[in-house]
Amino acid sequence: MNLAYIEEQSFIYGPGCRFVIWTQGCSIRCDGCWNQEMWDFNPKILLSVQEIFEKIAAEKEYIEGITILGGEPLEQISETVELLQKCKNENLTAVLFTGYEICEIKDKRIFELCDILITGRFDSKKEH
Repeated sequence: MNLAYIEEQSFIYGPGCRFVIWTQGCSIRCDGCWNQEMWDFNPKILLSVQEIFEKIAAEKEYIEGITILGGEPLEQISETVELLQKCKNENLTAVLFTGYEICEIKDKRIFELCDILITGRFDSKKEH
């Protein structure tokens, strides 16, 4: 997977303590996006799903689950689904932020693998 950043423990991206993964690359490019440096698809941090999962497993006793955001996690759909499945198999919860609308998500496994799914384009007018 092409990643922008990993934070092993955070309390601000979902319920409880979470392992947070920011993916690198986004073709949606919402106006006003606060992660524009993550739009570029050039490789930043390249890790296999297994390598990421091993990092998650090392934190398992401290975390409730994972949160994936970006960039756009669904730009790497097969890897995202594989990672979500591995985490579900270990009873870790999953939060996913995507700029895609529900009707645009082609791989329906996303719905069964996420405990919380936040969808839709970023709209800076809705910040207030």
